[in-house]
Amino acid sequence: MPVVVMIVSTLALWGLYYFVRFGGLDHLRERSAQRKSDARRVQARESERTAPLRAIDDPRDAATVLML
Repeated sequence: MPVVVMIVSTLALWGLYYFVRFGGLDHLRERSAQRKSDARRVQARESERTAPLRAIDDPRDAATVLML
């Protein structure tokens, strides 16, 4: 039993070393930033889609908007 624990702990240590040394943390940070960016983009699209349109009271402003 102690041999099995030693082998498993050695594999865990090398796995942790590989993860830290060869960019595993950077990869996780990039994925986290990508998820946050995607969530912000989805939220912006949703708010853009459901945003109420404001009525323009002044006809001169309405004409200006139409000319743009």
